[in-house]
Amino acid sequence: MKPSVFRPIAAIVGFVLLSVAAPALADTVTLKDGSVIHGKNLHIANGVVTITTSFAGDVAIKQDQVASFETDAPVHVKTKNDSAVLGKVEGKDPDIVVSSANGTYITTINGVKSAWAAGAEDPEVVALRRHWIFEISTDIAGKSGNSSGFAGALGAVATLKTPTDALKFYAAANHAVANGTTSEDAYKGGVEYNAFFSPVLSWFLSTELMQDNVKDISLRSSTLGGIGYNAIRSKREDLQFRAGLSYRYERYDTAPTTPNFSSAGLNLALVHRLDIAPWLILHNSISYMPSFQDFNNFVLNHDSNVTMPFAGTKAWSLRLGENNEFVSKPVDHARHLDTLYYLRFVYNVQ
Repeated sequence: MKPSVFRPIAAIVGFVLLSVAAPALADTVTLKDGSVIHGKNLHIANGVVTITTSFAGDVAIKQDQVASFETDAPVHVKTKNDSAVLGKVEGKDPDIVVSSANGTYITTINGVKSAWAAGAEDPEVVALRRHWIFEISTDIAGKSGNSSGFAGALGAVATLKTPTDALKFYAAANHAVANGTTSEDAYKGGVEYNAFFSPVLSWFLSTELMQDNVKDISLRSSTLGGIGYNAIRSKREDLQFRAGLSYRYERYDTAPTTPNFSSAGLNLALVHRLDIAPWLILHNSISYMPSFQDFNNFVLNHDSNVTMPFAGTKAWSLRLGENNEFVSKPVDHARHLDTLYYLRFVYNVQ
């Protein structure tokens, strides 16, 4: 009978011991307020400590809020002077002790530039590597009853990006019909390159082709180039002012025939992005392109939108925005101002 009495007790004691010991076998992050987070796959990059937890997935903590950290397996630790060591980490506030095969290395949490798992790549190297970002967007709306209509849009963007430059290809189409009358039938595509040659200065070059059947523009070609000044450039916000030259060519599809237009000109623009919250991103852009032949002949473009996650995943999002194009001297019967309000489904792959 004695074995049967002690067997359940031993199982309970073993379970308790395993429960107590489990956190000690995991990576841990100790915050300055005394909180302790247990998890795995701890890594540090760009001033952020990330650890994978069982209760909240990946948890990101600003490095200046961390007092110390520990790992249960060897990790690479790179300091601010770019020296790296591989070993288990033990936190002894305010020090970080790395025990490697070649001895013990001591630093502080503020002295750590990055940290990553053994066998993985240095996050700085990964960040510098060119990578593609793809985005597809669409919206479709229909109406029947007292009035009938259809409106749809399709867009695609592919960006080859590094921290110092970006090459973007894009295309978009908009079509709308109301009571049998086409109110929107436009197509455009282009390529843009933006490169930073200092922390605040960059240069850009872009070209775009556009066709708008409602405005009787069979072809508009716009080529831009110039210098960008980055007043704000951070993970949370970007603000860039652009100034340069432009060349605009327009061919019309009118009866009687309207002479084609072509002229060099100026290009002034502002591009802004703000992460209002982790789930809400604001984009604003405005550009002004006057002609050297006649400064009263210009095109003014504006777009503002907010993007938020959709369907519980980072890949899908909703984009709500407004786009305005003002042409000071439109061809034939076309209006000066076109305004488009849109709600789009966006699929993003990185």
